[in-house]
Amino acid sequence: MTADNKIITLNDLVDGDVLVMQGPKGWKDMSLHLALDKAIMWLTDSDVTHGALYLGKVDDVHYLIDDGLKGIERHTMTHQGGEPVLWYVRRPTTDQPLSPVLDIAKKYEGESTAYDWELLAMVGFLLLFKKMTDNDLYHRTLLYFLKKAVVYIDKHTHKAGTRYFICSQFVATCFEEAGEQYALEVEGGNLQAKSLAQETTLIDYCLTNSKLASKPVTTLQTEDISEPTSEDIKLLIESYDDESKLLNMDEHNHLFGELVSVSDSFLDLFFTMNAKALGLKPEDWDSAEKRFALAKKYQADFITPADLKSHCKNLEDIGTVTFVYG
Repeated sequence: MTADNKIITLNDLVDGDVLVMQGPKGWKDMSLHLALDKAIMWLTDSDVTHGALYLGKVDDVHYLIDDGLKGIERHTMTHQGGEPVLWYVRRPTTDQPLSPVLDIAKKYEGESTAYDWELLAMVGFLLLFKKMTDNDLYHRTLLYFLKKAVVYIDKHTHKAGTRYFICSQFVATCFEEAGEQYALEVEGGNLQAKSLAQETTLIDYCLTNSKLASKPVTTLQTEDISEPTSEDIKLLIESYDDESKLLNMDEHNHLFGELVSVSDSFLDLFFTMNAKALGLKPEDWDSAEKRFALAKKYQADFITPADLKSHCKNLEDIGTVTFVYG
């Protein structure tokens, strides 16, 4: 029996355990939340969609802390009042006490935080690039709309003075900020793994080709986004089966140039907004090359739930636990 097949109880958990939630197995409805879960699972080639930290037990009640739609919050872990969900349990291998990690998590709980939809879209953008092949009009179209989503979300959601996270980024950041001895060591992660189309990692590809990036900008250029019509979707489906409309080499090169350009614009905005939290000065990210190099350095900001489950060398598999997320 592997650790993933070992069933444990809530009382077996240790404060600071990393919890990774298994995603839905079927299409129960057509909600946006379910579609997002399915997209995360597909993009990361995994069965998980969310990450959290186990806080501990208080007055016989178990608690976790995570980043959700309302920011950093703690939630109860029980067996009543809802539908139970399976979570994978990953335990840090360090001999150091994990209280510094949990102290960082609690600190963010008391600050102004919000869910980082823009970063989620950008991670999706990069993961989709990983799955693309040279002649794939369908993925090219998805890439186009995802690029639009990044711009739109940034325009309508970001507020000054607010720290933004996605769930797995929050978990990784708690370990990273607790000290070098706690930082998660990702090996073969989703954004490190080689692309099907390129013999390099995704960030390395952008770094190598940063000369293709557009001129440095201080913010992403916003554009009006119109919802695709039924005719647009019909045309896309028909085009997907039409070999004559597949990407030629010029279109392919333009597409990857677009990837680098949009990624660079995103990173410029990302480091501008998070400069204080990351201890950066403007000259630290004033060129495309510097921005992509920083993207490699601040790995915690690009960790996926699948990385928490399968790609962290210093997290060991403990088993699975099922509970109702309060």
